[in-house]
Amino acid sequence: MDGTILDTIDDLHAAINHTLKNLGFPERGRDEFRTFIGDGQRILVKRSLPEGAQDGETLQRVIDLYAPYYAAHADILTTIYDGVFEAIAKMREAGMKIAIFTNKPHAPAVALAEKYFPGMIDFVFGQRADIPRKPDPAGLFVILDELQISKEECIYIGDSDVDMQTAKNANVTAIGVTWGYNTRDEIERAGGRMIIDDALQLADLILEANTNGESI
Repeated sequence: MDGTILDTIDDLHAAINHTLKNLGFPERGRDEFRTFIGDGQRILVKRSLPEGAQDGETLQRVIDLYAPYYAAHADILTTIYDGVFEAIAKMREAGMKIAIFTNKPHAPAVALAEKYFPGMIDFVFGQRADIPRKPDPAGLFVILDELQISKEECIYIGDSDVDMQTAKNANVTAIGVTWGYNTRDEIERAGGRMIIDDALQLADLILEANTNGESI
């Protein structure tokens, strides 16, 4: 979700700085904050705290304030990346199933999907206490089972090293995208072999391969 279909950084950044300021911690700059995203809420908060304030008790105190604030303010500055809505619409029209697998907490992930892609997403899987977060592929396997899709039919699209590792761990086809929070070089270093710069180009590539019965 974050960095792949939705540009959520400004709402995440505003929420973390609101929390840090209220608890007397220094706020974080947007550029450095970009590098904190992708490993789930707990890691995001931990990375945002000063190095000497990352003990478990402090971390939980910050999460307890941050989590409800972000959930209530998650769709103020968030936007859809150019071409993503149209790309998803084209793939759905062709009969493809679309799912979201994110380390974002489940409730705000569902809310954002429903707001920005109403009726377009077949399944949303956000971070849950009973399932390990990405890059563990357990959540992806839940999605495949729910949608009755084999690993061979799955195309996993993401913008981060976590996404590339998730796809590798699940043994599914991966496509990296460059419009999110990681550069092409970062995605390549993470093992990304197929990298796309434009969402509509991404949709056309997938649909052409599907029509021709080819592997990507």
